[in-house]
Formats: sequence, structure tokens, C-alpha cells
Amino acid sequence: MKTRGRNAIDYRDLAERIRTAKLGRAQREQGQPPPSSEGLPIATVVDALFTPVLAARVDALAQKLQARPTLPFGQPNPKGLTPLEAQVAEAFRFLPLDGPRETARAGLADAVALHSDRDGFISGAALEKAYGPEGEQLFRELAEVIGDDPSRFERQSVFKYHGLGALTVERAARSSRRSETLAGMPVLGQVVRELGSPHALEGLQMVAVQHLLPSNPPLFEAFARSGLDLNQLHFIGKTYSTDPDVFVEYDERGYRIDPASVKRLDASSEDPTVILTRAAEEQLTRLFAKGDPKAQGLKYVLLDEGGFLTCALHQKFPQFAHQCTTVEQTQHGVQELDDMVAAGTPLLAPSVLVAESELKKTVEAIFVGENVRQTTVEALTRLGLEVPKKLLVAGYGAVGRETARAFAQRHGVQVSATDTSQAALEEAGQAGCRTGAHDALLADAELYVSAAGRTTLTLDDYEQLPDGAVVANAASGIHPLGMDQFSEKWRDPLETIDPVLGRVTTFRGKRIQLDQGLQRHQVIQTPGGKRILVLAQGNVVNLAKGFPNDYAQLIEALLYVGVMQALHTREPGKHALDALPQERIRELMDAFLSARGQSLTAPDFDG
Repeated sequence: MKTRGRNAIDYRDLAERIRTAKLGRAQREQGQPPPSSEGLPIATVVDALFTPVLAARVDALAQKLQARPTLPFGQPNPKGLTPLEAQVAEAFRFLPLDGPRETARAGLADAVALHSDRDGFISGAALEKAYGPEGEQLFRELAEVIGDDPSRFERQSVFKYHGLGALTVERAARSSRRSETLAGMPVLGQVVRELGSPHALEGLQMVAVQHLLPSNPPLFEAFARSGLDLNQLHFIGKTYSTDPDVFVEYDERGYRIDPASVKRLDASSEDPTVILTRAAEEQLTRLFAKGDPKAQGLKYVLLDEGGFLTCALHQKFPQFAHQCTTVEQTQHGVQELDDMVAAGTPLLAPSVLVAESELKKTVEAIFVGENVRQTTVEALTRLGLEVPKKLLVAGYGAVGRETARAFAQRHGVQVSATDTSQAALEEAGQAGCRTGAHDALLADAELYVSAAGRTTLTLDDYEQLPDGAVVANAASGIHPLGMDQFSEKWRDPLETIDPVLGRVTTFRGKRIQLDQGLQRHQVIQTPGGKRILVLAQGNVVNLAKGFPNDYAQLIEALLYVGVMQALHTREPGKHALDALPQERIRELMDAFLSARGQSLTAPDFDG
């Protein structure tokens, strides 16, 4: 991970840090919790520095230090600066990354992390010893904002680690308690014990395209228990869903994680499809660099999401296809494989289609629909807006159907639906939805949800929406809502930067804060003057935090058995996921959820 190296490495401490890292890794692989420490975790401290409460302190530091001439190296603490201010001033010896506020925030985070313990926890006593009364006051402010349970503190920014020193990122990774372990997913653990093998993945390498969410690490812990050397694991996270804490934790563990897994401030609007296509080709280039295409036998497992790895394999490295087995977990990925074959490139490796498994198709869509509803309503609530009463769902497939059902049942909204399939429209009509042509329904779409996996709304279409409409993406990428074509023509003239709240604007007569936790929203203004709120800037609205772990373990279990099946599948082409493991996973999930008063078919993610 590239970080700005303001903090030189203490080589006297290097051997001890390596020993501690190895010990922590061994404990995690054995399912043991990492050692606990007193104080506040640095990962959460960095989050807290993005909150409005502490933004005033950050801005005051930025204004004071920006006004001073650049401090030369080696200059003692100049008069007029407190010890804490002098430490933060180190950041201003370098060119500000994105202005004085971001530089001051990074410098303050570095100043706190510098005095944290080896596990990445900072105490009030340590800050007071380092910076005097000002350090003690800073700790009190942090503790008040974070509260009694740092593990429940909301992550504040997808760019939280941007520009931080190497030591800060390392301590933050060690302190994070957000990622679950296999012990927190008992159904997945039982599946590993019943349907796995401790040696199944020995000697193999794996490349995985994944949503790197807090629920993700248990799956790879399960693979480790099945013999996978995690040093032979290569990750590509999806930029629009990668949790920053999971990324730095994986990086600290030594996993080979592609830098393209996280958004960059200078390219945050680049189409994720382009990013992932490029990353897949680059990862496979490195993977096969020392390989022998003439060798026989299985050597590589590609855990794919969206067909990126499988398409790159066949289009760029077909000579290695006989050494690979693949697993595809999305219907969009299956379509990509079908399109590739239709274009004349046959499948040369087996592909186990978890995406088309009966359990995933019948149950996961219910989870996604509820997740879309929950995250959309949560975003609107945080913005101080009411849930609109008229919803248009574009794409009445499995996800669109369940999204419509969740909104209708929980919020009593009037649902309209549009689809290119006549059969889907008939199904929507039978479910009580108003149906019709897409353009004819836009005028009443106070809330518009795209669930078709393709571009359903172009920027020119926004002119047909009612003024004050809200649009959300429940598919993939940013193209379903046309935001890949965004330009100055559609920019919000009312958006300003508040010194405490950050990006703010006026919408539906209210002043709203656009940056909310991990989601950054956007208002666009059409040439005709209509103002439309685009949730998550057109990125997938329901991937800000993913499914609750009780439900997420079903998907992880399906991926695990998909990989186990792929290891024994050598015939090239598409293969259905076996029915028996699906039946067992359903039995385990039903028992687990019913014991907690929950259900597979009627999930409630608000609790």
C-alpha cells in the first residue's frame, strides 16, 4: 500500500514488530482474537477525525499552520506552536495532498498514532505525556465522540487512509476489530467441518475478485483451514464497495491485495468496470509470470465476481486455462461468459456457477432487496429527508422484485415497475405494481431504483423525473444511472464546502450534508433546472456495509462449497452447483435463524 512516508522506520523496533505481526497472524488463523489493549483504536480515531465535532479542531489547526512559512527540516519547535501543533506541522513540510484541511487531519492522525501501543491503541496518559494538557484534551474529545464501544462507531470515509504515514496505517490495521472471524459465522464453520477438507487447497494459488466488506474475511479463513497458503492469495476488491479497514487489515496481514481495490481521489469517477478489467489482467500477468503452460494438473483457482478473471484468462492467457478452475458468483458474470462464448471464445476451463444455484437465486435476492431498502432509507434519514411515496423500479428481475416488495411492505409506497421482458411486466402487474413503458413512468418516479444491471437512466432522462426526485443504483458500477457520463453541464451550482460539515447543498428546501459515513451523495441540476439527488454518487447503494453477518454467512458458505466442487471439476464449460450442499446449507441456516427469531424468507436488517 502506498503511503506518504513522513514517519521514518525505527529499525531498532523492526524485529519486535515483525515478531508481533507473525504472532497476531498465527492467532487469527487459529481463530483466536488478537490481543486487546487499553484506550482507543487508531482505526476509529482516524474515523473520528472526519466527524463534524472534531472538524473544528482540524480546521483551526489548518488555518494556523497554513499561515506559517514552511518549516525547514531540523528546525526546533518554533515559538507560538504547542507540542501537538509542532508535530502536526511536520505534515506541512510536504505539499498538501488535497489542501490544508486534509493535511491537518492526516498530520493529527499521525501525531496520535505515533504514541499508540504496538497493537494500535492510544491512551489518554500517552497523549498527555507526549503533548501535555492539549494531548489530554484531545483524548477526551476523541473518547466523547467515539463512545464506550469503538467497534460500533460508524466508518466515516472511503478515503480515510489517504495520505497517512506508514506507521499510522500499520497501527490502524492492528487495532481494527471490525472484520469478523470464522467464529462469528457458525454456519460457515459447520459447512467447513462437514463439507471441506484440511488439505483441499494445498499447493494451489487463488485469485479472488470480491466485495471487501467486514463479512468477507471469514471466507478466506475457511480457505486457510482447507489448506490454502494465504501468501498465495491475490485479492482484487471492487472499488465501490471496499471497506477501508478491511483493505488495510488485509494489507497488514501480508495478503497480495491489488491497489486498485480502493478508490483514489484523483480517479474516483472512473468506471469500476474499466478498473477491474485492467486489474484482472495485471493480476493474472503476475500470477502466470513464472508458470509453465506445458505443465499438467490443477494449479490455480479463480474466485470471480463479474467474469473479470475468467474473461481475462480466456482472452489473454488461454495457454494456462487447463491449469485453472473458476467459480462465478454473479449473474452478470455468467452473462459475460455467455457473451464471450457467443463472440467466438470457447470456455477452456471449468466454471462452477454459484450465481445460478437455486439457493442463491431464491434467497439472496430477498436479502439484496431488503438491503437496498434498508440502506436507501437509512441514507435518506441521515440526510433529513422523508421516504418518497412513489417508487419506480427499473428492472423487475429477482432483485427488482424483492426491492419493490420490501418498500411496499415496510413503507407502504406505491410501486411502479418497468422491464424489457413482457413476462417480468406481467409478474409485476400480478404483484400489484403499476407497469408500463420506462419513459411513461418517469414523471411520477419520486424514488427511482435501477436494478437491471445495465444503463436504465441516462443523464438526459433526468429531465423527465419530477423535481426533487431521488435515484439509487441497486445493480453494479455507476453506469446504470448514467453517472459515468457526468460533466460540468450537470453540476450542482448550490453545492458549497462548509468548514465543519464538508460538502453541503440545498435540496427539497433543506440544507443537507452530502458526505455521510462511507457514502458520498450528489445532487445534480438538469439544464431545465430540476434538482435530483443521486445516492452514493451513482455507485451501488446497498454496498455501504453489506448484509448483517447472520445472513452474509449463507453467501460465504455457497462460495466455499463452490470452490470445493471446482477443485474436482475438470471438464471445461459451465457447471451447476451441486444440490446436496445447498440443501445442507439451507438446513443449517434455517436452524440458526429460527433460534434467533429470524427467517431466510423475511429478513429484517433494521434490528
